[in-house]
Amino acid sequence: MIDLGCGNGQKKDSKIDLFNKAIIKFRGILPNFSDRKDIRDESCSPLEIAERIKGLIQGKVVCDLGCRNGHFMQDLQRYAKEVIGIEKRKCFCKIARKKGFKVIHKNYLKTDLPSADVYYIWSVEEKMDKVLARLWAQNKKGKYIKGSKTGERWEIEVVDI
Repeated sequence: MIDLGCGNGQKKDSKIDLFNKAIIKFRGILPNFSDRKDIRDESCSPLEIAERIKGLIQGKVVCDLGCRNGHFMQDLQRYAKEVIGIEKRKCFCKIARKKGFKVIHKNYLKTDLPSADVYYIWSVEEKMDKVLARLWAQNKKGKYIKGSKTGERWEIEVVDI
């Protein structure tokens, strides 16, 4: 057990223990991005992930951490009550806002995170662990969904926070 700065003296499981206790794990094969008709690239969440997690986000407020230009927010919007994005690059914020999304122009690793039922990130492992520590430090409740890719495979893990 390690103390992740929860402020109340409580200990939380280490990141390794926590993700081994993930309540749900999904895996799949990444699409061939060169054949896609849309402008997504490998740094974006695959469309299939929104379909896989729809039962977890249906009727909920979802925060997409590092939302880029809002592509995945469009997919989440089909099922979620509300989708909020956080993006540090101004050019991406403008594009997502033009699509009608509420986007906070901040670095999600350095700002207070908005209230949401579900927090989603598609990123590198190091950032995912930092975000989880921030969620705990800010006493956020709900679900944390992390998505990542290895080679041609994607994986998402869902954790109660």
